[in-house]
Amino acid sequence: MARVWEKISEAAKGLDEMPEQTMRLASHYTYRPSEGSKASRELLNCCSQEALEVAYGHGARQLQLVSPDLMSGLRRALTRSPSSLVCTPWICARGVLESCSTGVWLLDPVIGSMERVSRSLNLRLKEQYLQKNLARKEMASPFGIENKRELIQRIDRRIHHLRNEAGKFGITEKKNRKGELLGFGSGPVSISDRIASTLKADLDYAMLSSVVHANEFAMLSLSLKRIEYTNDRIISIPRLDPKSAVYLVFLVFEWYARVLWTYFTLFGWDLARLKSILENQFDRADINNDFRFWRD
Repeated sequence: MARVWEKISEAAKGLDEMPEQTMRLASHYTYRPSEGSKASRELLNCCSQEALEVAYGHGARQLQLVSPDLMSGLRRALTRSPSSLVCTPWICARGVLESCSTGVWLLDPVIGSMERVSRSLNLRLKEQYLQKNLARKEMASPFGIENKRELIQRIDRRIHHLRNEAGKFGITEKKNRKGELLGFGSGPVSISDRIASTLKADLDYAMLSSVVHANEFAMLSLSLKRIEYTNDRIISIPRLDPKSAVYLVFLVFEWYARVLWTYFTLFGWDLARLKSILENQFDRADINNDFRFWRD
């Protein structure tokens, strides 16, 4: 068993190395679109470079910051000590899935600039509404009622700015029956729908979420593995199955590779060099060809 976990620990090193290597490659381009790329053409022809660059940045942060942080957490959870953390790996993997799906959704090279900005505006609006709700509950303003009002006023100005950006692109507003702003274009899309449409991983998401939400069946099936009998009682001891650990590593590798491929395609960067990095990392982790989508 110890040998099995040594192999898992070795494979999991790529959870840190793949982001480091690919972002080093991206830095050669100073994180800017190459001339003639889909992104560069969008920027030339759009009516608000600011809104489009924010959309690019929002998507890029998912693979530059959010996903690597969670991937590093997964590696530590799997290599700290076999089975000492049985829920954390599933939680980290779920976060990576959410982050990668958001990155693919925003950086999709197939959609146009209007749809890209609309998606970004919907996410930004959701964030502003969340801040506003926290401010109203005085959770975001410990300095008194006047500062709380100022905070809400600033948020309202940001929402007004989002509406102006939508207007520049001719993006319509979606409102409820009371006339309150719900979103832009076709409106906000849930994280589960983003995952289903981008990474086709809705079943994986349901499984990961069941652990995060402490579903009894999921906990017993995925996290509590050792069964001992004492005085006619069944005792379940937390024990992460090595097969589950390998499964999580394989999935996270694929999800992150997909958002990288999307990013590099949109910005017109060297896919051959990216492919070389992915092949080396997947080889080292002994990931089979079913996960190597770039070979299709």
